Amino acid sequence: MNSTALAKEKSGFLFYPLARPKSRQTNTMLTIRIIAIGKTKGDWAKAAQSHYQKLLQKYCKLEIVELPEKATSGDGSIDSLKSEEATRITKRLSGAYRICLDQRGKSFSSEALAKKLSTTMNAGHSAIDIVIGGAYGLDTNHRESSDLILSLSSLTLSHQIARVTLLEQLFRSFSILANTPYHK
Repeated sequence: MNSTALAKEKSGFLFYPLARPKSRQTNTMLTIRIIAIGKTKGDWAKAAQSHYQKLLQKYCKLEIVELPEKATSGDGSIDSLKSEEATRITKRLSGAYRICLDQRGKSFSSEALAKKLSTTMNAGHSAIDIVIGGAYGLDTNHRESSDLILSLSSLTLSHQIARVTLLEQLFRSFSILANTPYHK
């Protein structure tokens, strides 16, 4: 294997190096934007979010965009509420590779998620938008137009737990790719 295809085998997965091939290296770091309906609530969740934001600084530029949540839509229906949220989310999308979180999405092991992140970066994507919907989830059309529908768990998670879990798994993925001892 040449240096760009150099891989380490661990648990049956191939891990590609975090660095891009020299011909595609740029001075810009991967940008990850988490676009979420609702604010982070609770001191413990804010502290955990801040902790992982600091840890992720050496691997990516992380931006968290919190959009206000509404209790109901104009006509009071859940579908209308999800549609309104989708409109507000769409205005914040950057045109980057888009991942939507949904419990019915594709599940990954930590190693497989790291490989997916590596594959996405090596495909030339310099930015990733990760979308977290409101209390009722994401609008179907919005979810289905994403590049990946990701499930963190088949369980229903509170937004606070989902955000912290997402940030931890992103850090774990970068740690796996960088071959650091965080992931054992």
